[in-house]
Amino acid sequence: VNTRPISGGMLLKQQEVSKAIEVQLSEKKRAQIGMDEPEVLLDATQLANVALAINSSPPLL
Repeated sequence: VNTRPISGGMLLKQQEVSKAIEVQLSEKKRAQIGMDEPEVLLDATQLANVALAINSSPPLL
C-alpha cells in the first residue's frame, strides 16, 4: 500500500486498481472512501476544509 499524508488523513493507493482516501474523523474513528479518482475527492475535501475555516473565523472588527 502506498500512502501519502494529507490534512486530516491519508491518501491510500493499493496496486493502482483500488484507491481510497482515509479521513480521520476523531481520535479513534476513521472513514475510508474508495473511488477511481481519489485526487478529485482530495481536492474537494481540501476546498471544503478551507471554506469551513473561513466561515468559522471570527468576524473582523
